[in-house]
Amino acid sequence: MNKNSSNNDGVKVKVKQLPILFRTQLISVILIAVAVLPLFIITSNGNTALRFNISTAEFYFFNQVIKMDDFFITSIFMFLLIFLLIMFTQIFGKIWCAILCPQSIFLNIIMKLEKKLSFLGEKISRFYLSFMGAFLLTLILFFFFTSPYDFLKIFTGSNSHILIPMFIGVMFFLFIDFAFFRYKWCKYICPYSKIQSVMSDNDTLFIGMMKDGDEDCIHCNACVKVCPVDIDPRETPNAACFYCEKCIIACDKALSKKGKRSILKYNWGTGFKFNIFRPNIIITGIIALAFFIYLIYLVWFNIPVSFTSDFKRLEKDNGSYILDVNYQNRRDSALMISLSTDNANVEISPDNTILRAGEKIKKEYKITVNSNNNEDIKVFIETESGYRKEIDLN
Repeated sequence: MNKNSSNNDGVKVKVKQLPILFRTQLISVILIAVAVLPLFIITSNGNTALRFNISTAEFYFFNQVIKMDDFFITSIFMFLLIFLLIMFTQIFGKIWCAILCPQSIFLNIIMKLEKKLSFLGEKISRFYLSFMGAFLLTLILFFFFTSPYDFLKIFTGSNSHILIPMFIGVMFFLFIDFAFFRYKWCKYICPYSKIQSVMSDNDTLFIGMMKDGDEDCIHCNACVKVCPVDIDPRETPNAACFYCEKCIIACDKALSKKGKRSILKYNWGTGFKFNIFRPNIIITGIIALAFFIYLIYLVWFNIPVSFTSDFKRLEKDNGSYILDVNYQNRRDSALMISLSTDNANVEISPDNTILRAGEKIKKEYKITVNSNNNEDIKVFIETESGYRKEIDLN
């Protein structure tokens, strides 16, 4: 909404009420909706669209089921995320805190609603909304790990479940955070906030006084009064700032009376110019790109082989074992099984088989040990693309 004001020359000037780069609260609500909606979608494979199953170590992404049992691929993926996060922070600073952090999103909504329920009293409205916010955020977080359709069964079932005390513990922690810590959590406790402060440099996006803004400053200190972390936004960049944008709104309201816009805004570093071609961004970007290319290679060419954690010993055939192997990939591959032993009485059949692309099979392997001593025998499962896993045969 625009306001009409007059300057000293009697000329009317249109002033925007919120001259900010991001509409934080609107973006926050949209992000909540985007994050929550996939948690209730059932795909054709019978799983919810977005969920990480802790018990099976599987990540469900719509119709894709990504197994996390391959530590090497998982570790490469984690390294990629770390370097992308570093690069994101080096460019955008603490913009995560303003529009992406769940704690900030829910806290902004809670504090906004507190004003609407002020007739109930300050403490009652704060505690009630903090409890509801803690419950809803905990619910959303747990829906990423268990299906919403199974959630009620867990809490209404007769048997105790590990998720119940975890749910209560997380909700209690979030309630204390929303009701008492609030922005103090961001300033004093949040580990990512501290890490972000270290990653930022003089070219990182930050909220502060615009170029030559000191000429229009009326020294009303409105920005200082509304700052939840008690800093002066005009003395920037400040590592404690987490881009809540309250100072921008307060400055805009104060200067709108004089027909001017806020002198506080988002700036691209102390040079007031976007600069992505700087050493730290280039180095971090190259490393992230290398991990991304390597991850694509591993996902495309790696043969995901899964099998039972131990062998099934056959009672009817002393010394024989059955190994179940499951395979699914885009191309054919040879699967080899070898033994680590000096025992000449150990045989394996078959020792080589062709795994066909695009099909999921269950293959039986018989390992016959013509001796009671099998403590030193190890089985190696290997594909021609380099996948290798070892199991002790005991």
